[in-house]
Amino acid sequence: IKSGILEIDIEVRQSNGEYLSVRKNDIPVLNYDRWEAGYTQVLNARVVNSGTLSLSYEMEVLAEGIVEAMLNNKPLLSDVIEVYYASSEVLMDTREEFEDAVATNELKHLGNLTQLLLARTVLKDVLHPSKTGEPDADSADYVTFVFKMHDTVPTEYQGLSVGDETFEFNLYAKQNTHETD
Repeated sequence: IKSGILEIDIEVRQSNGEYLSVRKNDIPVLNYDRWEAGYTQVLNARVVNSGTLSLSYEMEVLAEGIVEAMLNNKPLLSDVIEVYYASSEVLMDTREEFEDAVATNELKHLGNLTQLLLARTVLKDVLHPSKTGEPDADSADYVTFVFKMHDTVPTEYQGLSVGDETFEFNLYAKQNTHETD
C-alpha cells in the first residue's frame, strides 16, 4: 500500500514545440523587455497533473499595487494590454494569424489586463492522473493566452510596469475525491 502524490505544474510551449516546466526550469512565463505599442505575446501553456491523485486547481494572476494605483488615478500599463484566451492550443506566429483567430472566435477577448488582475482567478478545473505517464485529455489542460498592447499608447505609459514589484501566475491545487469502478 502506498499513498498518492499531489503534484501540478505549468508547462510553456517552446518554439520547437516542446513543453517545459516553468517550475523545474525557472523560465519566465512572459517576456518583460519588449513591450511597445502594438506588441503581441502569445503564451501557449498546459496545466499538468503530474502526480498520482485527482486534483482540482485554480490559476490566479496577481500584481502588487494595482488597486492603490487605481485609487490614486495613476496610469496603469495593464489598462493598455488586452487579453485573449482559448481553452486549447492556438498556434500563431503572425499578426494576421492572431487577427484570424479573433475573427473566427478561436480566441475570446477577456478584457484588459487590469480587469483580469482584479478578477484574479483565470482558470479552474479538475485533472485526473495520467493513465500512460504522458499528459492526456484527463490529466492536462491546454490553454492559449494572448497579451496585446494597444496600437497607440500615450507617452504617460512609458517606463511603467505591471505591478509595483511582482506580476505572477500562481497555481493552487487540492486533492479531489475520485473513484473508479
